[in-house]
Amino acid sequence: MGILEAIANRVSSRPSLLRGSAAVLSPALDKVGSYQALANFHRAARTRSAYRDFLERHGVRPDSVKTVEDFLARVPVMDKESYLRRYDLRALTGEDGLAKAYCIQRSSGFSGKPTYWPRLGHEASTAVSRFQLIWDLYINPGDCPTLMVVTFSLGSWQSGTELFRLGTELVVHRRRHLTVIAPGENLPETLEILCTLGPHFGQWFIVGNPPFLKRMFEEGQGVDWRGRRVIVGTGAEATTEAWREWVCARLGVDPDREPIRVINCYGSSDFGLDTATETPLSVAIKRRALRDPNLAEELFGRTGNLPNLYQYDPIRTYFEEIDGELVVTMWSAVPLIRYNIHDAGRVLSYQRVMDALKVHGCGDLADQVRRLGYHIIKAPFLWTDGRSDGTVSIGGANVFPGNIETAILETPGLAEAVQHFQLAVEEDDNCNKQLVVYVGLRCGTAEPDRQFLIGAAEEAILRTLLRDNREYEVTYLGNPTVRPRVVVVPAEAILDRGTIKRRFIRKGE
Repeated sequence: MGILEAIANRVSSRPSLLRGSAAVLSPALDKVGSYQALANFHRAARTRSAYRDFLERHGVRPDSVKTVEDFLARVPVMDKESYLRRYDLRALTGEDGLAKAYCIQRSSGFSGKPTYWPRLGHEASTAVSRFQLIWDLYINPGDCPTLMVVTFSLGSWQSGTELFRLGTELVVHRRRHLTVIAPGENLPETLEILCTLGPHFGQWFIVGNPPFLKRMFEEGQGVDWRGRRVIVGTGAEATTEAWREWVCARLGVDPDREPIRVINCYGSSDFGLDTATETPLSVAIKRRALRDPNLAEELFGRTGNLPNLYQYDPIRTYFEEIDGELVVTMWSAVPLIRYNIHDAGRVLSYQRVMDALKVHGCGDLADQVRRLGYHIIKAPFLWTDGRSDGTVSIGGANVFPGNIETAILETPGLAEAVQHFQLAVEEDDNCNKQLVVYVGLRCGTAEPDRQFLIGAAEEAILRTLLRDNREYEVTYLGNPTVRPRVVVVPAEAILDRGTIKRRFIRKGE
């Protein structure tokens, strides 16, 4: 049982514990989490034939890993290619692992071959408890009747269906006051729900992908956004502070005084939907760093375009930072032991962040958050900065360079004209996310041909994505704003000099 689950269960039985506590958890969690990771390693080695074979191929004997230091130094890092795709589900989950799963969720990558993720009962209860703690602390501390509207995609992907389950579990088994409805990425139905059912509730909790939610606000002119308390939950991709302020302006609230009106969560099909979450403290730190370049440089390694900052439970999900990528250890039907999902990011202990705030003259920031009426979670932080495995994510869909390459090669005239390309997800002045493909044309391409090629490339890329990328197809049907945009640049501007390797993801400017 994770520490957040234990606390949530105590609060559920004794609500007075929450009201009387100004801070939750302890910085010692990092050490406890590392010992739990070591225990998960030995359990996986005992019970999963796939993992025993994986260790043998890497020359590691489980009995030689006795300490946390051994774990960090000797246990090999795994990923989808080196582990999950080498073994069948029986070997990954154990003899009766599938039979013990309460559900199976699905993720699909570029190859089109899905990855199936069986979920165990303890994962279900842990997820509910994590959700309950954030619900009780920040979303609905007064337990007033709330309408929860799930606009994530529904189906075998986990986002929409899992959030629907979490909401109904809070009602049925935890006795919280909320009513859940799940239109998915259906904008007319979502707006109809808000106009028809919304007035019967004093609070709304609306969850979905940022591009869909933005369209919802833009087209929901008849919705009384300011007539009640509205909280917006997002995930699947990062959000900027400009986006947060744009949403808060529609709700009529000040994000510095009510930072949790827009909350972003970090998770994945691999290790869970709400593995880490923004908190009032993490939002306040990020917003302060935007105004303090020195603080931003220390925490994020740069001063502009800062990623979301999250907090997480290291006992349930133990994160490491290896070569700038996030590596996770957690127990599930398919145990993940030092698993690299290839998300770029950084892990920061609670104390390290507090020390940095003090050094940069804002050591009282946590007290400021408390004075706003929020509880402080003393848990470690992490931030993610997009995929490091050559993909970009928009609206919850991963787009691969191979999708773009296929479109170019299959379209007459493009293969001959295009020398190289790069992918990016950019935000315009109106906070719209766009999938941008920077195309480098070969020297000598005439201007009329350039304009023709832009149109041809945009149509070809969209057609190929809808045909070959199921995640993108689902996202596009609900969010046409994610349609690709092509920008022509000189080929030499996106070719790396002095290396034979080409970079397909455009770095932020």
